Amino acid sequence: MRAWTEDPFTRRARADGHAARSVYKLEEMDRRFRLLGRGDRVLDLGCAPGSWARYAGGRVGPGGRVVGVDLAPVPPRPGDGNGNNVEFLERDALSLGGLGELGLGGGVDVLLSDMAPGMSGVKARDRALGLRLVEKAFGLAAAGLAEGGRVAVKAFDCPDAHRFLEGERRRFERFRLVRPGAVRRSSSEFYAVGLGLRR
Repeated sequence: MRAWTEDPFTRRARADGHAARSVYKLEEMDRRFRLLGRGDRVLDLGCAPGSWARYAGGRVGPGGRVVGVDLAPVPPRPGDGNGNNVEFLERDALSLGGLGELGLGGGVDVLLSDMAPGMSGVKARDRALGLRLVEKAFGLAAAGLAEGGRVAVKAFDCPDAHRFLEGERRRFERFRLVRPGAVRRSSSEFYAVGLGLRR
């Protein structure tokens, strides 16, 4: 690729009015696995710049609620506010002790995580940080996801990540590792999709 504008997903995101191309990863997983439904309560970790949370807000409808959490602020876009069912919080997901801190103490139907570490270029360090984010996402899911709940969590390809995710598989009725079409070819990322949390 000679320039970022040549990326078809980036061009499509601009044409569709999305803040980021990553929305098409969630859209594909939602289409394949029916992650999101009307009235769902959704937690979106690593939500900036807001594309996943806004997409989820449209899917869950006015009776649902989406809370997005990220270290970085989410720039406002047309349609935010005015009774919108999407709320953005500038928080460190790793510091969260539980979902009650987010006003989601009644449980969450869907946990989404597109969290990624700030890459240092040191492979062992980056893998360890990436795994820590995956562990945090699944820890929050174990503590606050409603029975039958669903997750889609970003991970990066390494033996430790696969070992951890294999241990999480038993918690769900269905569990798949997927690589959506919008993932860049150069990236080692994939997503763990869990459906039907067992309590």
